[in-house]
Amino acid sequence: MKGKSSWSRKGCVDMHDTSMFPVKVKTKGKVAAGQIIIHGDYRFSILLDGVIRIEFDRSRRFVDEPTQAILHRNQGNIPYEKRLTKDVLAIETGRFVLTCHDGASNTRGAFSIMCKQTGHVHEHGDDINMLPGTGRTLDDVSGPIPLGTGVVSRDGIAILDDGDSLLLDQNGWPYPRPRRTTDLYAFVYGHDYLGALSAYYQLSGPVPLIPRFMLGNWWSRYHPYTDRELLDVVDGFADENIPLSVAIVDMDWHITAIPGVQDYHQGWTGYTVNKTLFPKFRSFIGALHKRGVKTALNLHPAGGVKPYEQRYKAFAEAVDVDHERKETIPFDSTDPVHMKAYFQVLLEPFERMGIDFWWIDWQQGKTSKMTGLDPLWMLNHLHFHHHGRLPRKRPVTFSRWSGKGAQRYPIGFSGDAHIDWKSLHFQPFFTASAANIGFSFWSHDIGGHMAGAEEPELYVRWLQFGCFSPILRIHSTANRMSVREPWRHEEPYRSILGDFMRLRFKLIPYMYTAAYLNHARHVPMILPLYYMEPENDKAYRQPNTYLFGSELLVHPVTKPMQASTRRVLERIYLPKGSWTNIFSGITYEGGKTHAMVFALDETGVFAKAGAIVPLDGGPYQNQTDNPRQLTILVYPGADNTYVLYEDDGKSQRYLGRDAFMTTYTLSETEDTLRFVMAPDTPRRPYIPARRQVEIVFHGIQADSDIHDIRHADTGTIVSLGTVKSTETIVIDLYEKQVLDVNLPVLANIEQCLIGMALDPSVKTRIYEAFEQQHSQTAIKKLLEDIGEDHRAILLAYLGMMKKR
Repeated sequence: MKGKSSWSRKGCVDMHDTSMFPVKVKTKGKVAAGQIIIHGDYRFSILLDGVIRIEFDRSRRFVDEPTQAILHRNQGNIPYEKRLTKDVLAIETGRFVLTCHDGASNTRGAFSIMCKQTGHVHEHGDDINMLPGTGRTLDDVSGPIPLGTGVVSRDGIAILDDGDSLLLDQNGWPYPRPRRTTDLYAFVYGHDYLGALSAYYQLSGPVPLIPRFMLGNWWSRYHPYTDRELLDVVDGFADENIPLSVAIVDMDWHITAIPGVQDYHQGWTGYTVNKTLFPKFRSFIGALHKRGVKTALNLHPAGGVKPYEQRYKAFAEAVDVDHERKETIPFDSTDPVHMKAYFQVLLEPFERMGIDFWWIDWQQGKTSKMTGLDPLWMLNHLHFHHHGRLPRKRPVTFSRWSGKGAQRYPIGFSGDAHIDWKSLHFQPFFTASAANIGFSFWSHDIGGHMAGAEEPELYVRWLQFGCFSPILRIHSTANRMSVREPWRHEEPYRSILGDFMRLRFKLIPYMYTAAYLNHARHVPMILPLYYMEPENDKAYRQPNTYLFGSELLVHPVTKPMQASTRRVLERIYLPKGSWTNIFSGITYEGGKTHAMVFALDETGVFAKAGAIVPLDGGPYQNQTDNPRQLTILVYPGADNTYVLYEDDGKSQRYLGRDAFMTTYTLSETEDTLRFVMAPDTPRRPYIPARRQVEIVFHGIQADSDIHDIRHADTGTIVSLGTVKSTETIVIDLYEKQVLDVNLPVLANIEQCLIGMALDPSVKTRIYEAFEQQHSQTAIKKLLEDIGEDHRAILLAYLGMMKKR
């Protein structure tokens, strides 16, 4: 396109010089000639062992330019076989066989694809049993919404239709295809779902590593705060000893309503600080930063630039509009000159004040002056690349999902969901299934946004889910009774909310490693359960269970407690292996469905046998630097290796592999255990020279001749004291004994009985029956006379007891 994009609409032709505001998008050229086969009006491109591109165009003018979704088609030389028999073409790789029966037809059955692993044959034009992907937004939604599809399928074949994507010119700007043609990508990976995802990332582009601070706790609220009021909220978290890494300022940071000019809603778009609320805006941002808190401003750019804006004259001059006419300048995402001024004139001054990132709150549809161009995609694309214009800053876009390729622009804002149990129940599935289209960083309004029914228990459960989500962002609409500050709730809600926000801070080393693995190894932080057991039907019937990093499995509690028992009873399938609930300490045998009980301060988080989970063990603080104190949780039961990833957390130096890795290795025999910490050398400047390290071995008692050891009811704690960050340490434990697995079950039974309205002597007899392991028949007989709800809970505990 020689630096210019052109398109026609309703008979008009517009021409923009995209070199006026170029976007640096790295692409891997067109496919090598040896990977292309033309057969009739088809062009087949073998991109990877499990991916073939299928184009059909009767004019045979095929597309080689990158698209909005696919940037990197040239993946090198991929081995394949080509066979031509009586005009029937067969293409075979290690994963599939494509047979084209009619090179002149694009009708049903013109070609077929056979997946070698599953044996399934897909005929062109037939429906495909593809697994769900994600959706654009949950705005004004209660419960589920229809979802798009991803690149994985139970049949082993998934089709990505890229025919609706625009092309990208050499400056990274989109322009329409010459005509609508068939442009399909077949992902044929059988049940190797991670293989399909990796292929998608290779072709479309990986998930960037987000700044480390974004994994902490966020505060956000649609409310016209003054600067002092918002700082008081931030200080309120500090008073509660709750770390906070981000405080977002919603749209009231700028002028909205103007008497005689516009009402509040006409003022959604704005770029001039509201001096009534923020008389010293730069000082306010500095005050947040002094507290260790990052900030973002909400943007609704659809309303254009209005004459009263402080920078109206400068913007009008930049886009060659007569400012004397004092007319609103419409927003135009298709014009490079307009968008250059949008960033340089309107936004960059706030970045120089210290704004850390932007919240793009586009809600005004999918059409623009360019046919096929969604303004949301354009905003996400340009914001991400402009934010990363300086290598010292790691780019991020906080906005709604803009379709295929959106994984390149984290983080997703899911919109204004209703405050109800149906919305909470849908969000774990919604978050996990997004991995099927490579999208792995959804941020929800934790607690819900509007409508519905506000209640503390719902908020606690939502925040527990948020703790084990990619992003934990508290949010609500402007309503005094939408209460998100933990200290405004009574006990026990107040303490539980604080505990889970503090746990979120502790989890940052673990989550940051998972975020890096998403970028570098193409493994999303959150994956649906069926990625672990793709051949097991049960794994597909439990949509709210997901993998959280490499060591944990999560099943959030998303329904209210029984009023009588103050507990939730759930039936949960766990994959093969051994799994320990990190809150109750109860261990379950995998490959089975278990009845499980959850008090208000517990949720379903399970560590696999051999799990190694690094936590920040230091004092709670708003900053999210690499920790000076580490607590390593270890769940013996299987050998394992875990590599902790650390870097400077903020720049793009990670792209050059500037990082610090520490490898943890667990190995066991019947009565011994060895745990090895092997850090990188030399130390990097962003890593503390010395660290305090403590390792908690759950579920065992053991001794050591060298290290400081404490025995607790739940396991063995080894304190290494302060050690060099580059020092390799070997911990050998001997006389290892596995603790009685029934002890945590009994502790939970005791707490359950304490809360029951029942004769104390009856409670004691029940407890002793469990403790002494009376027969199941005898215990069931003993429970016949108590209430149905309590009996169901105690019978669930009975199922957890192991025979000694």
